[in-house]
Amino acid sequence: QKSTGAIIEIFLLNPVEPSTVISQVMETTDTCTWACMIGNKKKWKGEVLSSKFEIQDTELSFNAELVDSEKNYVKFSWKSTNQEISDNPKNQSSFAEIVRH
Repeated sequence: QKSTGAIIEIFLLNPVEPSTVISQVMETTDTCTWACMIGNKKKWKGEVLSSKFEIQDTELSFNAELVDSEKNYVKFSWKSTNQEISDNPKNQSSFAEIVRH
């Protein structure tokens, strides 16, 4: 949801980066890019959409950025707001955990 209140819906179609293999991308722990269907795209003017939420008692900062408007490529990035967890790759959430949330 944008700060203006507009709701942007993002439906994942297929991964683009760091791999085109879904199982590999679901294991990533920091960033990935997907081809998507985007509901209410006309309201998305290129700003990074941000959200914070908790997974297993860890607060995460999650971002979505429209990196190719023509192909509907959306880059997702996330990290723990706790620096100790963020610095240790073993403690970071996978994209699969993010999607389940």
